[in-house]
Amino acid sequence: MAKFWPLRTIGPTIPSMYLDQRHEDNKEYGLSLLNPNSDACMKWLNAKLKGSVAYVWFGSVAGLGEEQMEELGLGLRRSKSYFLWVVRASESA
Repeated sequence: MAKFWPLRTIGPTIPSMYLDQRHEDNKEYGLSLLNPNSDACMKWLNAKLKGSVAYVWFGSVAGLGEEQMEELGLGLRRSKSYFLWVVRASESA
């Protein structure tokens, strides 16, 4: 993902090849959906100052459209703040 956006995923993600096939050679991000590496996530979080990471999640009730997701992503990126953004599978395609 860092090839396309200046950000890094720290949790399980699904490569483009299996979602929308926009990038045929994108078959893995070095993460396993079946064996998520929570140690890497916790190590990343523990390296940040307390209260410096925003947790972004809209639960299962709210649904964001493609334009809203893009705007939110751009806003988070431009904030230059650390964040964890949880996205449902139905919103990530």
